[in-house]
Amino acid sequence: MENEKRTAAKDPNGNKVVDAGKSPKLSSHRSRRSSVTEAGEKPLFEVNQSLLCKYLDGKSYACRVINLRECSDGGFEYLVHYKDWNKRYDEWVHQSKLSPGEGSVRRHKRVREVVDVQEEASPKQVQDRCVFHRAVDFCLSERFMAILEKDEKEMRCHVIKLPATPSISNILEMYQNARREKEDSTPKLVCRQMVKLVNKCLLGWLLYEVETSQHKALCTEHPNKDACELYSFVHLLRLLYSLPELLRYFLAKDEAVAAVVTAVYDFTSFLEARVDEYEAAVTYIPL
Repeated sequence: MENEKRTAAKDPNGNKVVDAGKSPKLSSHRSRRSSVTEAGEKPLFEVNQSLLCKYLDGKSYACRVINLRECSDGGFEYLVHYKDWNKRYDEWVHQSKLSPGEGSVRRHKRVREVVDVQEEASPKQVQDRCVFHRAVDFCLSERFMAILEKDEKEMRCHVIKLPATPSISNILEMYQNARREKEDSTPKLVCRQMVKLVNKCLLGWLLYEVETSQHKALCTEHPNKDACELYSFVHLLRLLYSLPELLRYFLAKDEAVAAVVTAVYDFTSFLEARVDEYEAAVTYIPL
């Protein structure tokens, strides 16, 4: 029946989710607008449409729209699946992050360039070398994700004040000291591999485009310091966020990288206990 009421699905945040097979339903206050305005409220993109989406690292990646919903402040948000990525990276993004086009940018190729892998491997060779990494299942807490979301917004017109205090090196040293009583070499291994990942993946993964000029200036001003001595807690969180995908395509011969995964939750629990202190120490400055 036309007058039959339907219950709208909602996401965990209480926002209405538009069924992929139906047109989005306008809210009551919008239905009172003129037909011209209503036409302007139609979704910019359609379900199953291939687009480019600006990701956390500031780069645009090929994706496909799998759902959409109205925003409370106008416009639409889209649930996107990144091409060739695990579905754990599916996310809701605002329409401002999307642009028409079907790109071929694939993260693993860029990471391989960062770690100076010279030869081109066949798909089967890549698959054989990445079997363990595909099994990696790691995600950050809601608190850490909230910090990264705030950081993403800040990066539109700010950068983090650097050198940071505490730096990533300071934080790793604190972690080792906190675990020193345990007769276990794992904390040292974790820190060693974190330093390795930061130094190798900083430019390709951990920095936004707006931070590249700042990075060049830092290298000039502090030529004898590595990235971990200069960058902040937030940059460390960016690394942890990308860790599953990094390990999936990180073509390291050293099997110690695998051991990092088994210990990384202990490291993040250490960070959780001190998150207020570390977050408060991060300062954003205008571009």
